[in-house]
Amino acid sequence: MRALEVYRYILHELDKHESPTFTVDAFNYFWNSATDETVKEYRRDFDLRQKDLDDLRAIMVLNHSITFVDGKIDLPEKYLHLLYLEAVLKMTKETNDHDVDDIVTVYPKRLKTNQKGFAQENSYQKPSAGYSYFQVDKDSLYVLVGDDATVQTGKIDYLLTPEIVYLNPDKASDFTLEENNSTLQFPDTVVRNIIKNCKRIFLENIESQRYASTVQEEAIRKQNE
Repeated sequence: MRALEVYRYILHELDKHESPTFTVDAFNYFWNSATDETVKEYRRDFDLRQKDLDDLRAIMVLNHSITFVDGKIDLPEKYLHLLYLEAVLKMTKETNDHDVDDIVTVYPKRLKTNQKGFAQENSYQKPSAGYSYFQVDKDSLYVLVGDDATVQTGKIDYLLTPEIVYLNPDKASDFTLEENNSTLQFPDTVVRNIIKNCKRIFLENIESQRYASTVQEEAIRKQNE
C-alpha cells in the first residue's frame, strides 16, 4: 500500500464525499504522528504477543550482536525500543555460583529511574552477576552487574524508528515515484489501525467539535451492534 492510497482512505473516513479539508500537507504531518502512536500502542507491554510481533516485523531487528565497552554499547542507528536483551559476562570474582573467569549468560531487567537509588542501597537487589540490570539513555545501553563481572558481548531484539511517509502535494507529480508517494512498510492490519488513529488525531487537533460528534456517533453505533 502507498501513501496516496491511504490518503484517499482517510478522506473517505472523514467525509463520504471526500472533503478537501484534510490537505496533503495535513496528511504528511498527521500520518507520521499516527504511525508513532500506533507503534507505541503495540509496545506498551514488554512481552508482545505473536500477532503483535508479526504486525511489527517491518521495523523489528532480531538477534543483533553487540559488544560492550565498559559495560555499555552505542545504540544502533534508528533504534526505537528494546524488546529483548541477553548479555554474556566474564566473572571477575568468585561467588557462591561461579568461579573467576567463568562465562555466564544473563538476561538483565530494566532498572527504572525511581528504583535506581533503592537498588544500589538494597543488598538483595544491588547490581551483580546474579541480579543484573540495564538502562537506556539517549545514545547508549548500559548493563549493570556490579564488580562481580565484566560485560563482554550479547544480543538484542529491538524496534526501528518507522520510516517517514511522504505524499507530494503537487497534483502534477509522478506518483509512481517513491519520492513522491511513499510505500508503507507495515502490513494492511497495521495500516488500518494507523488510518483510524490518523483520523482521530486530525479531528482532535483541527476539528474538535466534529471530533466530539464523531465519538458520540461511534458510541451509539457500537451500542446498536
